Amino acid sequence: MKPIERGKILIIDDKPTSIQLLVDMLRRAGHEAYPLSQTDQVIAYASEYLPDLILLDVVMPGIDGYTLCEQLKANPQTSSIPVIFISGYGEVINKVKGFNVGGADYITKPFHSQEVLARIEHQLQLQYLKRDLEAQNQRLQLEVDYRLQAEMEIRILLQSMTDIILVYDRSGNHLRTIPTNSRFSYSVQSYYHNLLAEQLEGYREFIKIVLQIRDNVCDVEYKLVIEGEEVWFSANISPLDDGSALWVAREITGRKLIESNLSRSNAFLNAQKEIDQDGVLMADDQGRIIAYNQLFREMWQMDDETLSNTEHHLLVSLLQDAKVPAPLIYAIEAMYQFPEQTLRLQTEFSGRVFDCYARSVYSPTGIFYGVSWFFRDITERVRAEAALKEEKEKSERLLLNILPASIADQLKEGATTIADAYPDASVLFADIVSFSDWVNHKTPYEIVSLLNDIFSRFDTLVEKYQLEKIKTIGDEYMAVGGLPVAQSNHLRSAALLGLEMLSTIAQFKDDRGQSLTLRLGLHTGPVVAGVIGTKKFAYDLWGETVNLASRMQSQGAPGKIQVTEAVYTNLKEHQEFQFEYRGNIGIKGYGTMATYWLTAHGS
Repeated sequence: MKPIERGKILIIDDKPTSIQLLVDMLRRAGHEAYPLSQTDQVIAYASEYLPDLILLDVVMPGIDGYTLCEQLKANPQTSSIPVIFISGYGEVINKVKGFNVGGADYITKPFHSQEVLARIEHQLQLQYLKRDLEAQNQRLQLEVDYRLQAEMEIRILLQSMTDIILVYDRSGNHLRTIPTNSRFSYSVQSYYHNLLAEQLEGYREFIKIVLQIRDNVCDVEYKLVIEGEEVWFSANISPLDDGSALWVAREITGRKLIESNLSRSNAFLNAQKEIDQDGVLMADDQGRIIAYNQLFREMWQMDDETLSNTEHHLLVSLLQDAKVPAPLIYAIEAMYQFPEQTLRLQTEFSGRVFDCYARSVYSPTGIFYGVSWFFRDITERVRAEAALKEEKEKSERLLLNILPASIADQLKEGATTIADAYPDASVLFADIVSFSDWVNHKTPYEIVSLLNDIFSRFDTLVEKYQLEKIKTIGDEYMAVGGLPVAQSNHLRSAALLGLEMLSTIAQFKDDRGQSLTLRLGLHTGPVVAGVIGTKKFAYDLWGETVNLASRMQSQGAPGKIQVTEAVYTNLKEHQEFQFEYRGNIGIKGYGTMATYWLTAHGS
């Protein structure tokens, strides 16, 4: 049993000699003793100072000790304080009555000091054990709540995934399938591991390799026949801490079809072009034109008379006269210097874009005969590609307005599930005070216009301090520092952001000409961050740090930034800031904790 802690003990007795005796005895034992002789003051005194134990005389003026004990036990603030009766009445009926009204013990006068101290310390031990148990229960409840929240978040993440997820043991035996939002039915997901075992030879080797190297194996592509349909998958296999392996399979049938069509198109374009699509020109080994088609003549705006009056090396001179771009002239000359090569280039002429392809023609014995040229008008394709590129850039810019750059890059690279844990981040919440009262008298346009102006300025401040805006909800603004890219001074930056947001909001006036203001909260600690959604993406944060930062804001005060002990500890040495101790505040969901007001130095 751990040593007894010294306690605060309230002595209630109307006899000065008894009070003095008990006070001296308790103080010699190291306890704090507080005497009180007026019964009408007991409830108020005990409620305010909350002693660890009460020594109560049965015979008191006004009301007796039994009645006073009943009142103490009926008061929620004092009901848990143990009461020991001290009385000259030693009859059993008096003791029973004392226990019936809630007394913890009964000591008969005259008493022995050692006995009294032993009984007091026994009750204190019980009281401290009870408090420890209550604190432990509270911690366990918080842990249960946290785990339930984490499980709910994992379920939401899984519901947003379209992959098939399986778990295998170290021998490659299927343990379970985790249901997701795959396009395949639950029944298909449930027997997917059987299809894998039947149709993918060597899948167990991937699992063994992953568990051996303790690292991921990514992009394992394979094809399965499911309900008569050929379906392609790409799997990532990852080791788990318990010695099992996670197999995450993503369907890529559409991508494989696109790749197949693209490969077929490239093979077609690199072969001899169809005559009805291409302008065709043939020149002999001396560069003289020997054949051409109608499309060639139209592309290069030449008539038959010009093309038929060819002389030695007329091809080069002809194209020079037609003001064909120089790169094409150089390519023609190079083909005759190095006939073994093939040539491909893109060139512009008269507002059109042409894809030019050339290859040498040889006899069966390898004699160089000349060069065949094929020209295709790809103007519309180039324009479409340019338009597509522009739209892609617009989409990327829009994505960057919604998500952090590194997260947007992961989505563009094909990531479908993004979730990371960050051990150190700073979360700031800001809420416009009394905004709901103001909007009741405004048009939708005025409301949105004002919020857009305010939040746009906040966005500029977030960029200034290299933080990340997470979201706005109504008139509430949320920002974070330290993720997705680590930042050593993110807490300082978040604090400076909050101070400058207060200065910025003061520039806006309400209908009475008074400045608008904010209520802000700041906390620092670990968070989980990820992307939710498959069509409309949202980057969000979860965890106790987020909840506590939100509580700091919601239970703060207008025009102030309320911060936690963790923020105060990290920033108290910074000369830019001042802190004012607010006190031990009851925080919803967290109990009582110390909080501070954060202000700029010299304010």
